[in-house]
Amino acid sequence: FGILAPARTQKSVIARLNNDIVTAIGMPDVQARLIGQGLDPVTTTADEFAAIIQSDIARWAKVVKEAGIRAE
Repeated sequence: FGILAPARTQKSVIARLNNDIVTAIGMPDVQARLIGQGLDPVTTTADEFAAIIQSDIARWAKVVKEAGIRAE
């Protein structure tokens, strides 16, 4: 899971959101609640998360192509 913002959101806004989210996820009560729901709370920078998304797109595009999956 991750949190996304609209395209062309100012980098300063992204940085502020990332900082606030990292702070919140670092709170023991938030960690406990997320873990209690079966999640593994991990934080990254916006650039790291963008790289993960791009990697996932490439990986799943390959799977879709090789499996011959078509949109209906």
